[in-house]
Amino acid sequence: MTQTSILVPLNAEVQGRLTALAEERQQPIAEVAADILAMYVDSWEMSEELLSSLDLAEQAVDADESEEYSVESLHTLVDSIQKRGMARLVER
Repeated sequence: MTQTSILVPLNAEVQGRLTALAEERQQPIAEVAADILAMYVDSWEMSEELLSSLDLAEQAVDADESEEYSVESLHTLVDSIQKRGMARLVER
């Protein structure tokens, strides 16, 4: 991975929180800040994925390509989604 250094002015509150986290994790502040930024980017990408999926679902409904679910099939679907989600979290 290519590393890029940037200078970002931080207010005293943010600097204090980063310092406390760095001390707690026994890591340099730069590593803690990089970890936080990486988590933010991952979260943003997942949000973009979700919005894209919702757009596709809305288009399918508008085109009468949607599916009907029973209570039982919805429970099965939810279980499947939860298992896949947990597997993705474990991979990280």
